[in-house]
Formats: sequence, structure tokens, C-alpha cells
Amino acid sequence: MTYFLPEASQQTEKDRLNYQHNMMLHILGGRLGQAPVHPQAQVLDVATGTGIWAIQYAEQHPDSTVLGVDLSITKPQGLLPGNCQFQQLDAENGEWPPTQFDYIHFAHVIACFDDTKAVMKKAFDHMKPGGWIELHDPELRNIADGDSAKGTAVEEWVQLVVKGGRIVGRDMLKSAHYETWLNETGFVNVQDAKFPLPFNEWPENPKLKEVGAIYKHNLLGLVESLTKFLTLAGLSHTDAKDLKERAKRDIHNPQIRFAFAVHVVYAQKPFNGIYVHL
Repeated sequence: MTYFLPEASQQTEKDRLNYQHNMMLHILGGRLGQAPVHPQAQVLDVATGTGIWAIQYAEQHPDSTVLGVDLSITKPQGLLPGNCQFQQLDAENGEWPPTQFDYIHFAHVIACFDDTKAVMKKAFDHMKPGGWIELHDPELRNIADGDSAKGTAVEEWVQLVVKGGRIVGRDMLKSAHYETWLNETGFVNVQDAKFPLPFNEWPENPKLKEVGAIYKHNLLGLVESLTKFLTLAGLSHTDAKDLKERAKRDIHNPQIRFAFAVHVVYAQKPFNGIYVHL
């Protein structure tokens, strides 16, 4: 598995990942997830990053045990909850812990895996019957109404990131397939909720305006982090640098209405092959 973003040990990447986490909390009304997980669960947080989700889940669910795994682990600051641990693991190619989990959580892994569906199968195989999988990922496609983004630098940046990602096997639109892939893997009770993710404070709705303000900080970091995708798409380093600067200006411009959809998808492993529909 090749990871194309900076390691979470870098402070700018830590900040971006924590902004991303707080953005999802706003979207989900303060909840860490949507799946109806029981309070005494064995929980696995894949691609844990800074570990903020795992730590908060452990704090909020003291009767659960939480394991956060990632390619590299940066020790979180402060004391960890006694029911939270971290382990270095390549979730795609490495050997998973022998634990059978009740809940396996993935957040913003769209650029992580060579074969996301194969990772879903690994999760299925390491999950107790009746357990839940949940994924939170954006779909890099503009869903905002109107033509304000037409011909802008940020539109060009998104298109080239998608093009460059495909060249190295990273489909930045693939979250739209998660529901289908989970069904094909054998999960049941699959739910796919889509929430708007505005680029800045342009929405009139107060909640979306706040989400946009948070996502703006995250996106400005991504513009720097995904430079390789621009050069893969054919830009020279000089042209990539120029596009990044113009895209950043667009991201700050509330007259440009641009938004992704973020998919919050969860599904259940059948109870011993018996499908129990909610």
C-alpha cells in the first residue's frame, strides 16, 4: 500500500486531520458515528491518524476497548484512556490482530488503499456476527447548484487531482461505490447517508456555513498535500505551484459555490448467515 499524504507526525498534517475530525463531528451533530453499536464493543479504528477519534470513542464508551491502527503511529499527547491502545499496521497488506471486532471504523481513507473492496473483506473476516463497519469519505465531485465554479482554478484543481489519482490507482470518486461494495462483500443493512461539504462559508444555512469554515482549513492543507496528483496528471512543477496558489484564492472566495458530498456509510455483518433487516 502506498500512502500519498504526509505522515500524521508532521504538525501541519496533525492540524489538518484534527480539523477533518471536528468537521465530521459538526456534520453528525456531535456523534462519532452512525452505526448502532452496543456499549461494550471491541472497536478497531483503521487509519487512525492522530488518534483523536479512537481516544474520544474510548472516553465516551468506557466499557468498550478501542484499538487505533495506522502505517505509522504518533504517540498522542497526554494520558490515554485505559481502554484505548494504538498499534502500527498496514491494514491492507499486514496481518490484522486476531481479535474479532464489533465495530470497525474508517474515516477519510479515499486515498489510502490500492483495493478498498479487499480491505472491506478483511474487515468482514475480522468482525463478529452482528458487528458493524462504518466509512466516512468525500466524493470529489462538485454538487453545488449554479455555475459560479465553472472555469475556476479550484474546479481545475479538483479535475486534475481526480485524473492524477486514477493514474496511481486512487479513484477519488469511489466513495459513491461503497454501498454497492459492502453489499457485494456480504454485509447487510447497508446505509449510505450523503451530507454536503461546502468549500468555505458560502452557504446561508448556519450549520453548513460552520462546516464550510472548518473544511476550508482542511482543504487548504490538502491543496499542498496532493501536489503529486497534479504532476501525475501532466502539470509541470511550475504550473502545479501556480494552480495551487490560484485554487487557494478560490477556496477563500465565498462567491464561488463549490461543495463535495461526504458519504457516511455503515453496514452489518449477518448473524451466522441469517440476514436480520432493520
